[in-house]
Amino acid sequence: MDGACASIKLQFLQRGLPLIQKRRIAGALLIGFIAEAFNKVFPLLLVRHAASTIGVDAFGEAQLAISIVELAIPLIIFGYPTLAAIELGQTASPLLKTPNLSPGHLVAGITFLKLAHAIAVTAGLALVLPHLGDLSRLTPLVMSLCFVLFTSALDMSYVQIAKQKVRLTSLLMIGAKIAGYIAILWMVHAPSDLGLFAFLTLGTNALVSIGSVAVALRNVKWSWPRWNVLKEVAKQSRAFALTIPLLLIFDRIDLLLFDRFADPAQIGLYAGSSRLVQALTPLIAMIAGVFFSEIVGNPSRPSLTSHTRLACWASCAIAVPAAFGGTLLAPQLLGELFGASFAGGAQFFQVQVFQSLAQVALAVFGLNVLLIQRKAFRFNMLLAMGIAISIVLALVLGARLGGVGVALAFTIGKSVAGLGAIVLAHKYLEQLPWKEFFQPVLAGFLMVLGLLLLPTKALGLNILVGGLVFGAALFAMNRNQIMQALRQVKNRLP
Repeated sequence: MDGACASIKLQFLQRGLPLIQKRRIAGALLIGFIAEAFNKVFPLLLVRHAASTIGVDAFGEAQLAISIVELAIPLIIFGYPTLAAIELGQTASPLLKTPNLSPGHLVAGITFLKLAHAIAVTAGLALVLPHLGDLSRLTPLVMSLCFVLFTSALDMSYVQIAKQKVRLTSLLMIGAKIAGYIAILWMVHAPSDLGLFAFLTLGTNALVSIGSVAVALRNVKWSWPRWNVLKEVAKQSRAFALTIPLLLIFDRIDLLLFDRFADPAQIGLYAGSSRLVQALTPLIAMIAGVFFSEIVGNPSRPSLTSHTRLACWASCAIAVPAAFGGTLLAPQLLGELFGASFAGGAQFFQVQVFQSLAQVALAVFGLNVLLIQRKAFRFNMLLAMGIAISIVLALVLGARLGGVGVALAFTIGKSVAGLGAIVLAHKYLEQLPWKEFFQPVLAGFLMVLGLLLLPTKALGLNILVGGLVFGAALFAMNRNQIMQALRQVKNRLP
């Protein structure tokens, strides 16, 4: 086996195809982090502007309507983008194992199927919303926002993923956020602009989707779909379709169970803690998405192993300091971000924040390795098992420990699912990335030691010192590789 793997590596090098495109990955990660920063900052700016123009009540109405539409988007996406990215990325066999099937046929087929979903979901909302009691008042506003369901159906970002051009999607997102924010500042001035505010807020998503179509059609020639393609795409997408809803349930259902064991004040503290922990999930997903794009272009065992090792290291470099540092700084962190009253949620955050390490395992080994190996059913079963374990433990531990028991239950459930993903993914890798996991963990312990020795509890200084210690430790453990990369950059300069 080692000889075969070495032969594959040699073939790639001889063809000028390195297993890891480090510069491309670094560029995609950098732009991805910038895009995530925009995603975090712009909603806060919009809240401030909305409060001073349309008012808090109208802002709440708009957000409720937006949430209803956003919850419907997974029904449009289904499992089509994942299947398309995997199929378009590989070139060793015919698409969908169907002779003479061009990328244009596949893209057109997926677009037509997603448009059919959009029509069905829009019709369903129009029929159901008027009969949902208090929510019926939102029917006109929700229906006016259903345009985003159709732009989501047109979205072709999966072509950029398959072609290792995820940075284009991030750039489109940054541009759309800026354009949307400027439009809201310019056009939204009074409570009567409630509908316009909601329209422009979701309009940023529509701009990204439309931009992705323009980029995709430069790389793929459109061909009208064939009936057999539609049937095959629908059949092969079913397993992928459950993954995103299961992940969403895993992230949200704990608050419903928490309600059984706490008063409204405790629920508010838990919700604030959960919101902060969930802010890490898009960062980890973004990192995994960059490497997913690279792997679908070269899914060989050596490539899969190399990219998984690097993805694990990069993800842990985010999750480990957040988990270790967050445990020490939870009261100050929650108090500074959400107000002094939220400092009492530290007991929940100190348990929940370790879910970020489980998220790394689910993203790197589940979403990347297992889905690309077309083991979506097994991954979905792991998620379902983790949800079931979490619910049972929450009912038991919640009765004894209250809210902390619920947080502990879901941390255990996600950890079990994450470990299961690692076990299932192991057979597709040359080796598990132990070194890439333990390096950030060791750096995290050194960071904690440094913070314990720091005489002040000032949040800003603790974050600065913790980041410096963690970064210095990682640099020391990877000094040779970093210096080699810097020398390569220097040699390429004129």
